[in-house]
Amino acid sequence: MVDFKLPTDLSQSINRAKALMIAHPEYQLTPFHRREIYQTISSIGPPVDHLTQGWLAIATVQRVLPVWDDSQLYSHMPEDLLPEQFLAMSEDVWHESISTEQAKSISAKAFARLVELAGTAPFTEAAGFFVVLAAHAALREAAGQDPFESVIIRENHTDAYLDPLCSDAAKYAAAAYSGPVWIPSPQNKRRREFWEWWLDVAIPEAWQKGVGGYKSA
Repeated sequence: MVDFKLPTDLSQSINRAKALMIAHPEYQLTPFHRREIYQTISSIGPPVDHLTQGWLAIATVQRVLPVWDDSQLYSHMPEDLLPEQFLAMSEDVWHESISTEQAKSISAKAFARLVELAGTAPFTEAAGFFVVLAAHAALREAAGQDPFESVIIRENHTDAYLDPLCSDAAKYAAAAYSGPVWIPSPQNKRRREFWEWWLDVAIPEAWQKGVGGYKSA
């Protein structure tokens, strides 16, 4: 029987992050504390760490796909940049149907086009566009890329500090779900709802998928 119990270090990281998020006046789970969670998962070692982090990114995007469906932005988005496309490729990488090298190549080309779209209407600050960015980030993470690699992140930094290429799927998914932290938003309760789901549901689910995927390989 496979033991899906979370490692003690990971449980402690989650509990610490949740307490800090709830104490934050805007219910932000800052990149500094998300990085602590990612580093705790990484300390477990391959292949469980890669599988867990990859599935966490996938599950994060799945959570906000309804935002995309409601946004009507898909009528303006090129077909090869749709979030469903990135999500499907992320799952293919996770299942090893396509190589990480292929995924990284596709991701790099797509990012250049997304940058071009980011500053133009109707994309600027659109909730649906954050879903696209989350799905694109998930592809990078499923391919094994650390979204915060070589980035200096201090405890007081918010998601507004992060460069787009050094941002995780969770940052963009939270922005899609409750509005980005760099714009005044009354949706703090939705932000708390998202982060509570991410910490209490998404991470344990990803851990189960990671351990289960490793055991069945």
